[in-house]
This record gives sequence, C-alpha cells and structure tokens, in this order.
Amino acid sequence: GQGATVEDRYGSNALTVTGAPAWVQGKRSSALELDGATYGKKTGATGLPSTAVTFVGWRYLDTLANYRTIISHEKGSNGGWWLDVDASGNLRFTVRSGGVDYTATKAGIAVATWYHVAGVYDGANVKVYLAGVLGTDAPLVGASLDSAGDLYVGVDDALANYLDGLQDDDWLFPVALSLAGI
Repeated sequence: GQGATVEDRYGSNALTVTGAPAWVQGKRSSALELDGATYGKKTGATGLPSTAVTFVGWRYLDTLANYRTIISHEKGSNGGWWLDVDASGNLRFTVRSGGVDYTATKAGIAVATWYHVAGVYDGANVKVYLAGVLGTDAPLVGASLDSAGDLYVGVDDALANYLDGLQDDDWLFPVALSLAGI
C-alpha cells in the first residue's frame, strides 16, 4: 500500500485508509502504521469468504488496552467474523453465527514485538494461531459466512477498539489453510 490505500492483490476490495496513514518499514514489507485512530475500510466488499476463511498477517502492537481489532467483517448481531487482541494479550478469532459468538484464543501477545497471527474457520472449527502455534479452538459446524458487506482493518464495525501498532503482509483466503499453509 501507499498513501490512503491498502491494495487488494487479487480482487477489487482495496481498503481506503481513514485518519493519518503512514507507511513504515514492516516485518516483511511496507507496514501501515495504525495510531489508534487510523483504520482501513472497504465499503461494500464483495467476494469475501462464504463457507471457510483464513486471515494471516504480521502485527506489532504499541499498546494493549480493552480490545484491539486486527480485522473485522461483522454483520450485526447475527453473523460475521473478526480477529482481535484483548487487554491481557490474548489473540482471539471469533465467528458469530445465529447471534452466538464462537471464539478461539491463544495467549502470549506483548507490546513491542512482531507476531505472525492467523484466524481460520474450516466449516467445523474456529481456530487461531500465534507464531504458528494453535490456540484453543471452538467447534462450529456449517456456519454460513456473509460474502459481502464492509471489511475493516484496525477497527471493528462500530468504529471502536482501534489497533495501535503496525500491520504488515495481510492475506485473506476464501479457504481454510492448514498450519503448513499459514
């Protein structure tokens, strides 16, 4: 990315960055600096995962407080998915189905360190990985993921829980990758 755009390498879902975007050296490439008020949004994203999803990327957090949203595709109280970090440093990947949250967690995030993070839903389980290590999983069979709607990076759909840190080398796949693929 550059300027106020986070590019989509394969589709038409480039995100527009709101706030004061800055691009700095990242873990693998150019990283977007999120300052707790800057975030990316794609209004009306299309072609998003509908039966399985994998999100992977690198994160470097400057602060831990409340919840810090990494990526979010929330659809109100009945559906959606998001990856976030809580104030205790727990990485959490949640899929909401029928108004119920199914959350996988992995402890271990601290500030001022790069981490490879991943959230996976494979049609049967919600999984989260931190630095290639699987956390707890949450069984959820047959959830249908909404393949359209707004997609956010660095904030949730309520424009709250901003991430304060760096994001680098994000990938979103419409399939469930194995640990080897992550």
